[in-house]
Amino acid sequence: MKFESLNLDPKILSAITEMGYEKCTPVQEQALPESLAGNDVAVQAQTGTGKTAVFLVTALRRWNSRRSSFAKTSTTAPSPYSAAWGTTSRKGRFQAARR
Repeated sequence: MKFESLNLDPKILSAITEMGYEKCTPVQEQALPESLAGNDVAVQAQTGTGKTAVFLVTALRRWNSRRSSFAKTSTTAPSPYSAAWGTTSRKGRFQAARR
């Protein structure tokens, strides 16, 4: 499954693509659709299988949707960050997609 098929915010998808990821790992393929649908997910797998990414993608999607709702009802500008994508498997680098 490709990340593009998950209906993610374009900035989150762009950050994932910039990190060099195109396809979900088997763990992500099973867990992401459930997690993005709002269901609780418990995953046990070895290091490097994409568990942290499942958490981050879901958290960022929820954060962006709440942030969008806030922006529509408030004149106060929220954080300058629209999305962030972090990974522990790429030498601890942190990528941020700014507005």
